[in-house]
Amino acid sequence: MAGHKIRRALEESLDPLGENSKRMVIRHITHNGISLDEKDCSSVQDIHRELQSLLGDGAVVITSRMDRKLAAIQP
Repeated sequence: MAGHKIRRALEESLDPLGENSKRMVIRHITHNGISLDEKDCSSVQDIHRELQSLLGDGAVVITSRMDRKLAAIQP
């Protein structure tokens, strides 16, 4: 799956947290080895695992939104 789709789905899923929190989450996961680069994007599963390590059980809210968004933008 193209990196830009994954990044877009993640960013849109984090929107309800507000810009500052969204930037903090993205900074944290990228600092911990997640790549959101177009050509070298981490897998959705890796992103889910890192969100789980950061947010605990609350990660399911973000990851379920992300999964729905990815399903909607896939051909």
